[in-house]
Amino acid sequence: MGFSALKGGDFLRDDVASLQQEAHGRVTGGWSIETGYHFGGFARTSDSLRGFIDDFETKHGLRLERVHVAKMMYGLFDQIRQGRFRPGTTVVAVITGPEFAGEG
Repeated sequence: MGFSALKGGDFLRDDVASLQQEAHGRVTGGWSIETGYHFGGFARTSDSLRGFIDDFETKHGLRLERVHVAKMMYGLFDQIRQGRFRPGTTVVAVITGPEFAGEG
C-alpha cells in the first residue's frame, strides 16, 4: 500500500503497474495506491492533519514530517480504523524520505 501526497495522484497506479511490468514481466497483485490523503495537495496541510501530528507526538514522542510522513501515517491509521486489516495483522510503515519534523 502506497500513499500519494499529491492531489490528483491517481496516475501513480499506472506508474506502479509499469514498474512491476518492467521488473517482473507482469503486474503483481496486492499493491494499492491510496490517493485520498493528500490534504489539498503536495506540501498542503489542514487542521485535522496538524492535530494528528500533535497527537502522534504526544503519544509516541516523535514529531512526524508533515509533507509526506504524516499524510502516510494518517492514512494508515485511518485504514486500520476502517477495518482494512484483520485484527492481529502486523503492519510495517516504511519511510523512505525525511523521517521526522525539524525541517519545517
